[in-house]
Amino acid sequence: MTCLKNEEWELLAEGIGAVYDLPAVLPSMLKQESRVREFTRCTNMSDHRIAQLEQEKAKMAELENKRLHGIIVQQLFRINYLEELLDQARGRSSEFHTSTKWNPARE
Repeated sequence: MTCLKNEEWELLAEGIGAVYDLPAVLPSMLKQESRVREFTRCTNMSDHRIAQLEQEKAKMAELENKRLHGIIVQQLFRINYLEELLDQARGRSSEFHTSTKWNPARE
C-alpha cells in the first residue's frame, strides 16, 4: 500500500462516503493490521513532514530578518556617510562665502 497524503485520504474518504455509508465501511477497510500500520506510518510521516516544514519556515523567517537587518544597517551607514559629506560641503560653502563676500573697499 502506498503512503497517501492527508488530502488524498480526505478525498478517498469523501469518495467512499459518497458511495457507501462511511462510518460502516471505514472500520472494515481498516481492520487489516497492515493497513492500519500503514495509515499510522503515513500519518506520522505527515506529522514529521509538517514539523520539518515549520522548521524550514522558521529558518527562512530568521534569514529574512537577518537580511532586512543587514539592509537597515547598510542604509544607516549610507545616511551617516551622506551626512558627513553634507557637513563637509557646508564647511566648504561657508569658507567660500566668507572669502568671496563682496567688499566695496576692494574696488
